[in-house]
Amino acid sequence: MVDCISGSIYRDEQGFVRRKKERCMGCWSCIMACPFGVVVRDAEAHIAVKCDHCPDLETPACVAGCPTKALLLVDVDSLPQERRKELLLTKEA
Repeated sequence: MVDCISGSIYRDEQGFVRRKKERCMGCWSCIMACPFGVVVRDAEAHIAVKCDHCPDLETPACVAGCPTKALLLVDVDSLPQERRKELLLTKEA
């Protein structure tokens, strides 16, 4: 990811992409640079927002609370290429 010009978006010691909302100036550079489309615009607050993986929880709340178990938290690099393709095909169906 491209360095955030305001220092709002950064990688923590675990490699997660984090955000300091008080530093965001709403330039939207991170939205344009994110290859996954996970950074979105909060037009009302004029800041960029993204999932923070619930750093205080062992498992993010959305994953733990998903009633259909459709959400998974996995390290993409640890998934074999074939499994990634399988997951993408399942998602598209």
